[in-house]
Amino acid sequence: MCLERQGNVREFGCIYHGWIYNLTGQLTGVASSMACNVRAACRRKFRKEEHKLQRLRVAVLGGLVFGTFSDVTPDLETFLGPDVTRGFACG
Repeated sequence: MCLERQGNVREFGCIYHGWIYNLTGQLTGVASSMACNVRAACRRKFRKEEHKLQRLRVAVLGGLVFGTFSDVTPDLETFLGPDVTRGFACG
């Protein structure tokens, strides 16, 4: 979604699908190619507010970034256990 190492943007775009999201993860634009490939009846049912980005839970351990979309997955320290995380700071 973001190809630059630093800087400021007002929106993020998927270079593959052409969808555009604002900084809160709301879908604000859909590529015209999608509209051309979908039957008119489906286009009328499409609601951008139903296609927002899902928040990702992340933790960093030893310079590696771990992420999950799950709300029920335990935090990284609990999942890996003290033998693995000893000497690293998660967060």
